Amino acid sequence: AGTREQYFVGFAPDASEEVFVRELRYVKRLFDERFGTAGRSIALASSNNALEELPIASVTNLARALERVGRAMNADEDVLVLYLTAHGDREHRLSAVQPPLELAPLTPTALARMLHDSGIKWRVVVVSACYSGGFVEPLRDDNTIVITASAPDRTSFGCEAGRDFTYFGEAFFRDALAKTASFTEAFEIARQIVTQREAAERLPASAPQISV
Repeated sequence: AGTREQYFVGFAPDASEEVFVRELRYVKRLFDERFGTAGRSIALASSNNALEELPIASVTNLARALERVGRAMNADEDVLVLYLTAHGDREHRLSAVQPPLELAPLTPTALARMLHDSGIKWRVVVVSACYSGGFVEPLRDDNTIVITASAPDRTSFGCEAGRDFTYFGEAFFRDALAKTASFTEAFEIARQIVTQREAAERLPASAPQISV
């Protein structure tokens, strides 16, 4: 009591691209070392290279993790940072792939329900995926920051094989948060980096979103 602590939950549910679990490992380490979440963090990942290391990133496991974290937190003062990275589709679902299992995709409404049921009041939710702007409205409330890599009708970039980061993940977590501890300031820095990179590569603008 009296100390505002941060908790971290990371969710990378698509084993089809290793960039997602690579980015997740970096982001978890960043928050453990820079934002004091060590001992208060958990990463869930679907990855053929992390089966011995990390719990599978199923929707069920995410609900369990959020419920457990919610019980550990002081709801009045502690903050959850929830980071999700995967492929997204036009219906705003995050892909969940871990052969031979058949996993359900994560929808914005399902995530909103999980967060409500967990009792976690103060939240920062970052979604790095195509069409991830579709998560903003379902998650928006007076106590939540929602940051997404793209607008609801736009793709994002950088999930190719061999990469360590998506374009937005690299800009926000590696570059912007190296300069500031403010999530809103980091978003503005990252948005400029992504916009300039997409323009230089003649890619359609992903238009990252923020709701505070």
